[in-house]
Amino acid sequence: MYSFCFYFLYRIIGHRVDDSIFTTKLLVFIISGLHLVSIIKIGVYFQWIHNFPKFSEGYLNNKLIWFIPLGVLLFFVLNYFNNGRVLSLIERFSSQESIFSFWRVLLFCAIVGLPIYIISYL
Repeated sequence: MYSFCFYFLYRIIGHRVDDSIFTTKLLVFIISGLHLVSIIKIGVYFQWIHNFPKFSEGYLNNKLIWFIPLGVLLFFVLNYFNNGRVLSLIERFSSQESIFSFWRVLLFCAIVGLPIYIISYL
């Protein structure tokens, strides 16, 4: 799923941005973060996850803010170790002619849109 998202986004922004591979990796990382947050929201909604920590109004009480630097660090570690895999993904999907068919665009919209819908309405 994420390899499809990577190549779909790579074909969209490939010729418009200088470092298109880095930008595409960042967008796929954001999409995977959306999926993670939507899974957590579903777990909280159906009460599978109890007492999930929330962002608070206090100054030093906000423990979830530490996930942001960890997420940035994780992104750069994954960016460093995935260069060979990215090139193989580009070669594998480059043989497909119709990456922008109706069904693939609909699939991409579902992959990105459903987690956003779940996050905002649950």
